[in-house]
Amino acid sequence: MGKTSSILTVYYEFMSYQELVDHTKRTMQWHRRVLTSFIRDMSIKVPEDITVANINNYSIKKRDTVKPITLISYLRSIQAFHNYCVLQKHIGVAINWTKKGPIFKPKKVQIPFKFIHRDHRKIIIESLKRVKILDTYWKNEIFKALVFVLCYTGMRNIEARTILASNVNFETNEIRIDNTKARKSRFIPIHEDLSVILHQYMHLRSIDHKYNNSPYLFPQVIRTDRPFSDETLSKWLVLFSNTLKQYNIPHFTPHRFRHSFATHLLGDGVEPHVVQQLLGHADLTTTQNYIGHTTRDLHHGIDNFKL
Repeated sequence: MGKTSSILTVYYEFMSYQELVDHTKRTMQWHRRVLTSFIRDMSIKVPEDITVANINNYSIKKRDTVKPITLISYLRSIQAFHNYCVLQKHIGVAINWTKKGPIFKPKKVQIPFKFIHRDHRKIIIESLKRVKILDTYWKNEIFKALVFVLCYTGMRNIEARTILASNVNFETNEIRIDNTKARKSRFIPIHEDLSVILHQYMHLRSIDHKYNNSPYLFPQVIRTDRPFSDETLSKWLVLFSNTLKQYNIPHFTPHRFRHSFATHLLGDGVEPHVVQQLLGHADLTTTQNYIGHTTRDLHHGIDNFKL
């Protein structure tokens, strides 16, 4: 039996914790939407009411009104909340969320990933090197370095924005990522092109006392004790994307760089298990979802072959 606390008290604790670990505004809004619905619809009073029966009844109620992929996202929010309750000892016995566990999960429908084509990626990289979309030199440099990291490492948005400056090791030529989805650290080698940009950025950063004292590699411009925000990155990416309209490059998001990184590596013949380690996927099948895109690229190449 866990600690006796009202569900609303624990819910607010959970949301505060999510904000503390710097989840994006979009993620916070999603958790709020799902959890308030789950708590209300299933009449959850205390954390111990988060049972297999209540979760499955909620899934059954929702499956006729939402798509399978959306229902899976609902369950992930509930799972995150449940895991937090277990961690804080509000729930005594954890639920088995694995595929063989008792939780009903709809069959996942694979949605085609959107990625940046190689030719477009080259244009983006070259344009970044001379980027001047923002009102200060520092803003342009931090934006350039951050997007280079996204391009050349395949990191998740939150991983890139919260890298600690001390986790960049030019001696071993690696970046250690601690704030991972799987809660396990991993190391990513630094590509030579990225190394040049990071060296330049780190030198610029060291000159400014305010930024050099921040623990984060990419601090906020005003609050340097905090990591770069998702909202600012998204806004600056839109500004940058607008400068590339002449090349017919679609708007891109931080996660699209990750999809592109994986797709291009697999297309170049890198073994799936290596790509899995670089991306930090807990399950190899997640990585293998990208293989279909490389196969389609092959067909596209044959279709466009000319003698």
